[in-house]
Amino acid sequence: MEELNNNMELYLNVDKQIKALEEDKKLYKDAIELWMKENKQTKVNNDLGQVSISEIKGSKRLNKALAEKFLEPVELAKIMKESAPSVRVSILSKESVEARNKFFKNKAMEELKKKKVAEE
Repeated sequence: MEELNNNMELYLNVDKQIKALEEDKKLYKDAIELWMKENKQTKVNNDLGQVSISEIKGSKRLNKALAEKFLEPVELAKIMKESAPSVRVSILSKESVEARNKFFKNKAMEELKKKKVAEE
């Protein structure tokens, strides 16, 4: 029983630390968003990685196919019209940016190969 109590105590302490870190992460993300808005930037690349910010209409987050199944057309139109926009902040590390670029480069090379094979 003592082992269970020790493990539970450790778990709860770690959980508390994770929650505090998640809150800090949100605050830093908000600070980044604010800086981007104040400096009228939509995309910034630096030595640490990349930050981009975009405004998304709320309706774009709606699963339209599912909504059409359960809502009347008038209700759906009202939701689409009145949807509040939201801001999306994307923060990528330098490593993530490099991996993404490598992926797209490889994908582009595959497409070129397919075109060459199709032309022959």
